[in-house]
Amino acid sequence: MKKITAVFLAMVLIMFFVVSVNASEKKSSGARQITGSVSDVNAANNTVTVKKKDTVIILTTDDKTKVAQCNEGVSINDIKVGDKITASYKEAGESNAAQSITVTNK
Repeated sequence: MKKITAVFLAMVLIMFFVVSVNASEKKSSGARQITGSVSDVNAANNTVTVKKKDTVIILTTDDKTKVAQCNEGVSINDIKVGDKITASYKEAGESNAAQSITVTNK
């Protein structure tokens, strides 16, 4: 009985450790996500402004940003005001560096 209890306790501790490490990795990645409507696109400045209720996020894009629509790669020039998008981004100082932008519907 003592061995079973010891094995069970060891398994619980291992599970706790794995969950803790996984949670800290997610926090350190700093990735955020927003789903909302596009209120502005400025291809010259490589920015897309997304509005969700009272929140407005200006996303900065670069050549590493993956932009997709209907499972096809598109560019920032294909995003229009009023499009619904889901974007993954990282806060980088005072800007929000877009990692991916997916146009979900027109």
